[in-house]
Amino acid sequence: MIGATAALGRADLVRIQALGTLRNGDLTHDELREGVLQLAYYTGWGNATAVDRGIEDAIADHEKEEAG
Repeated sequence: MIGATAALGRADLVRIQALGTLRNGDLTHDELREGVLQLAYYTGWGNATAVDRGIEDAIADHEKEEAG
């Protein structure tokens, strides 16, 4: 789903999807970051910038949740 949302360039939706992925333990922080690089070639660098923002926001939220 992140790939389809990445094509839209919607950082807000990517954030929600990425946070769910992190909470479920499906991907790590580093795997999500690597995914941004892979998606950039398919969605364009402009959309990848928005995706990166959503991913980084989700990672920050997840780190806060885990810290307590």
